[in-house]
Amino acid sequence: MLMSKWKQKYPLFFTSFIIFSTSMYLSSFAKITTNGLNWRTHSRNAYVISTDKSATRYRETKGILEEFGFTVIHIQPKYVGDTMRQQTFSNKLALLNAVEQIKRGKDPWGYVFEDDITLNEQSNASIRDIIRSERNTKHFQYLGVCLPQGQEIKRTSCGRCAHAMEFSKQGANELLEFSEIRSAVKPRDRGETIIPAQEPYLDVIVDHWCQHSGGFTIAGPLIKSAKSVVEG
Repeated sequence: MLMSKWKQKYPLFFTSFIIFSTSMYLSSFAKITTNGLNWRTHSRNAYVISTDKSATRYRETKGILEEFGFTVIHIQPKYVGDTMRQQTFSNKLALLNAVEQIKRGKDPWGYVFEDDITLNEQSNASIRDIIRSERNTKHFQYLGVCLPQGQEIKRTSCGRCAHAMEFSKQGANELLEFSEIRSAVKPRDRGETIIPAQEPYLDVIVDHWCQHSGGFTIAGPLIKSAKSVVEG
């Protein structure tokens, strides 16, 4: 298997995709108690991060999500510079923008995707299945995740990759607060100490938030997709 750019940065991790996997170029359970929100609707917003709405990868991702039943909302990253770190930080800001919209939105849950996903062929989940699963957790679910090399895949875990994430309004608010911490945060299980406000990779922040929250649910089959393509 060729090593991806992501894997070069995180050599201890491998991609383990659940409902949605990257493609192309690639708990205890508690109910939400938010009042005034419509749990019966069979649609949810999917916020897709992409620098180019006309690009093939965005259009294919949009088509996959719309066919699945999502209402797709494009999030355009802002230009902050040309260096790799600046581009990564721009992507982080766009992801946080999507999380902020979930926090302020009318739906009890919202979904965030990068623009290079595909469906895991092992999953037969529908939009209704995903919406029903929202009642089984409180803050966050992984719809796709990357786990440490050698770690046993469990239904409740912590990992990385930001290509497919699911937030409740409460979870969105908690992540936004966690992402603004300006002091060092040590991992509880594994990984490096970070300062969330300075960390350019949102998936690293989510991983630490997850560890400090005791783990989050992974939705869908706990099997890697054969469709996933790893960049050289």
